[in-house]
Amino acid sequence: GIAKARRAIRHVAEGSRSPMETMTFLLLCLPPRLGGFGLPKPELNATIELSPEARRMAQRRYCMGDLCWPKQKLDIEYHGEVHANATRMRGDIGRVLGIEHMGWRVITVTGQQVLDPDRFEMVAKEAAKQLRHRIHPRVIKNESPRWCLRDELQQWMLGSV
Repeated sequence: GIAKARRAIRHVAEGSRSPMETMTFLLLCLPPRLGGFGLPKPELNATIELSPEARRMAQRRYCMGDLCWPKQKLDIEYHGEVHANATRMRGDIGRVLGIEHMGWRVITVTGQQVLDPDRFEMVAKEAAKQLRHRIHPRVIKNESPRWCLRDELQQWMLGSV
């Protein structure tokens, strides 16, 4: 079991604040043989310091990015049901404007996008483009590992709710 544990630990990232953020991370970043798209590992809930003008837009001094690649200035934001109320939505929009003002690319994903394989593939391709990371065509064509991973993660999600 130690060899498997050592292999698994390479794929762990600290800082996720929800099961759906974790699922998004795993689908994007696990190696293709395990069902992911093989993107580089992001920082989870990283602090993004804002410039004075971006602070005015965001109405805060800094923002927390759900899945961040600071060097490439990419932030993937998961918006669940909690983001649906008007007050929260206004805050989220201001935060995204502030981050984008700093030259970042923000990709917002919802639960429906994460759970839909075709829609999530578009998210992965867009993130890969921003990261200048090539997703090999064989990874896209070989859907079987992604379906297995998605099924396993959905079972885990239902068990964790």
